[in-house]
Amino acid sequence: MFQVLLPAVLALLAQRPAASPAEGHPPASPALLLLTSMGEQDARLAGWGPAGPVLDGMATPADWLEIRFPGAPAVPAVPAAAAPAAWEVELAHGVCLPGTPIGGDERHAFWRLPSGLELRFDSLWLRRLGAGGLRRPAPADQDLLWLRGPEGGVDRRSGWMVGWRDTGLDFEDQSGAHVHPWGRVLALQLVQEEVPEWDGGVWIVLQQGGHLLARVESLESGQLRLAVPWGDAWTVPLAQVAALRRRGAPLEALAERAPLRSRGPDGPVLDWSPRLGRSVEGRALRVAGMEFATGFGTHAPAEVVVAVPGPGRFAARVGVDDETLAFRSRAVVRFRVLWGDEELAQAQAAAGQAPQFLRAEVPGAGELRLLCEPLEEVAAGAHGDWLDPVFVPASLVQASG
Repeated sequence: MFQVLLPAVLALLAQRPAASPAEGHPPASPALLLLTSMGEQDARLAGWGPAGPVLDGMATPADWLEIRFPGAPAVPAVPAAAAPAAWEVELAHGVCLPGTPIGGDERHAFWRLPSGLELRFDSLWLRRLGAGGLRRPAPADQDLLWLRGPEGGVDRRSGWMVGWRDTGLDFEDQSGAHVHPWGRVLALQLVQEEVPEWDGGVWIVLQQGGHLLARVESLESGQLRLAVPWGDAWTVPLAQVAALRRRGAPLEALAERAPLRSRGPDGPVLDWSPRLGRSVEGRALRVAGMEFATGFGTHAPAEVVVAVPGPGRFAARVGVDDETLAFRSRAVVRFRVLWGDEELAQAQAAAGQAPQFLRAEVPGAGELRLLCEPLEEVAAGAHGDWLDPVFVPASLVQASG
């Protein structure tokens, strides 16, 4: 009898669907790397609350700076410059996104990210657009449009953007308004319109490149529901997120505003002055395949001077930008944090190495000098990045223990 029933029982078990997480064990919390002003540690994300991430089995440190998820791309074999995104758009407050324009109207533009996600943004927030990357800003009192000429040259026009269309860019110049096909558009730069300030929230860094400001409304079923600065709601799968970076009081982001002063090496042709929020060659800040929303891109020897309001802790990651990975020689650079002439901290880095975490105890209000120095006689490829530098006030340092 047993031999007769056993095959039937096994057949029924094979047809039974696998137990869902609700029927068995709950789904595992996403693993992450938690960054505080003291350094990195492993953690797991249980949810999101009014004060930020809710961690599994531990209290969220008062001085948390960032959570970064596994799955970020490995160090690329070639620099990002060798395989640029089809397009890149820059919005107000340092938002930058790779992707493709897919239409719009006089007020809104629609953008498709490399992941396939789509985002709508208000045209008032638009700052620059580029095919294959962003051009260095040019002084102008009107909007500027660069078009591909009929014989391969560049046709630069001044005027005003009228709208963003499915078929191209509607632009009015001295000859009138015309819709220029996207295939001819090389770059666009707009006169900056005033937009509301955006305090607090987080930087969302996406796995396939790009970063934007947002407030996290909820985290449910692996979906981040966000409020974006131009008044829209947007939902992004957590699997598409590389990092969430804290911003706003009581922290002070040191690279969301221009430094007090800066200097880079003199060049007869190229401008090697430090760049705010971009590599020294004007690309997204990227070290060892990891993208960062804020920072200073420099070419050693370079100095960036920032103000701090009082005693506390300086924290940043540092590294050599991935745009140098294809260089024949890979430079090694030293990063130093100085208070006057007193060195508070230093670290060394080379191209291809993971970003180094650097922290320094700041004794009081004043100026911090951020130096990037070449350690070799020939400084080719010495593209040193200060990544997400932040000042943590002493009160928050003490609260974190």
